[in-house]
Amino acid sequence: MITPATHSGSTAPLTPSGPSRTGAPFPATPLGDSLDIQPNQLQAALARTPTVRADVVARGLQLATDPNYPSNEIIHQVASLIMKSPDLSETQD
Repeated sequence: MITPATHSGSTAPLTPSGPSRTGAPFPATPLGDSLDIQPNQLQAALARTPTVRADVVARGLQLATDPNYPSNEIIHQVASLIMKSPDLSETQD
């Protein structure tokens, strides 16, 4: 748990002072944060993650076969941004 010191020197854990955005009560004790994860837990999570995500591949295939992707509007917007960007090969060091 992160317990930052305040200007008075207190290191008490931070607790919410009002209701949550959803209206649900805050948990009585913190559930932990990303700093509580041990390296072996990260390695285990990585091992469970597939190298190739089928859902992302399917979306890519769908977009690749869509003749309207990207739209002409998007192409023109990107082209405009590229034309407005500086040519870094012409800058002096």
